[in-house]
Amino acid sequence: MDGDNRSVGSCSDWALISRSTCIANQSTFRAGINSLAVLVQETMALDPFAPAVFAFCNRRRDRMKLLFFDRSGFVLVLKRLTEDKFRWPRREVPVVLLTTEQLHWILDGIDIDAMIRHPALQYQIAG
Repeated sequence: MDGDNRSVGSCSDWALISRSTCIANQSTFRAGINSLAVLVQETMALDPFAPAVFAFCNRRRDRMKLLFFDRSGFVLVLKRLTEDKFRWPRREVPVVLLTTEQLHWILDGIDIDAMIRHPALQYQIAG
């Protein structure tokens, strides 16, 4: 997944990457691969077969699932924290697009809502 354009999604508890969406709903965390793929397709209105990573976090914020399709089948990864919590993005919209870098930050415990970057500048003329 390094260097590619995969994404993850979010709905106060959901997430998707590089085409990222955060997705985490208390009731969805018990779901398996098939149920999560259907959730992505029907509830989020996204393509579960797209080159994207869909992230789901539980209510306690100590577990995260990552779902993606890798050409021959779905892959579901679970990360469980033993003594800390994920800093899940706080958004009012049902799906949040994240970069791969932002997903890695969330997995590392960084609060992406508290981060401030230099503004992106676009120039018309050099000099």
